[in-house]
Amino acid sequence: MDSSNYPAAILFPSPILGDTIYTVKLSIENLCGTREQEIDFAARPTPVSVPVANQLSGCSPFIPVFSNLSYGAPESFKWILSDGTEYVDTLPEAHPFIAIDNDTTYYTVTLISTNGCGSDSSTLHITALPNTVVAFFNTDPPFGCADLQVGFTNFSAGADSFRWSFGDGSPEET
Repeated sequence: MDSSNYPAAILFPSPILGDTIYTVKLSIENLCGTREQEIDFAARPTPVSVPVANQLSGCSPFIPVFSNLSYGAPESFKWILSDGTEYVDTLPEAHPFIAIDNDTTYYTVTLISTNGCGSDSSTLHITALPNTVVAFFNTDPPFGCADLQVGFTNFSAGADSFRWSFGDGSPEET
């Protein structure tokens, strides 16, 4: 066959949400008549992974709620947590993230979305904060005669903010 009877290859873009149906029509003619043929074909999308968490950090044991907003007609999903846990489902089960040794602990959660045209992955970063808060301070001097000037040394642990009340009616300090 003569290659001039063939059109140049056409690049059909990847659709976003699902299959896009294209109809290709060929019309031919000669002295004896005209004929036409139409063929439909589908261009399938490649998936795009979009994991979402309602919170990315919280106090241990922290259990975020995950959503899956992936698009591109994914057919299967795999959630991989950096603690070694894996889920093969649209959404993972409720999973606690623990602050190991009472220290802030960082985790990753990766979602892999796959279909017949490929796969895509995206990662969230989760932070489990220690839930132990210890309020502890000293006064210097520990007692004395009024008018007494007292210094305070704060040894508290695990806090992000501090509020002092001195019991004398003066405004609180932070």
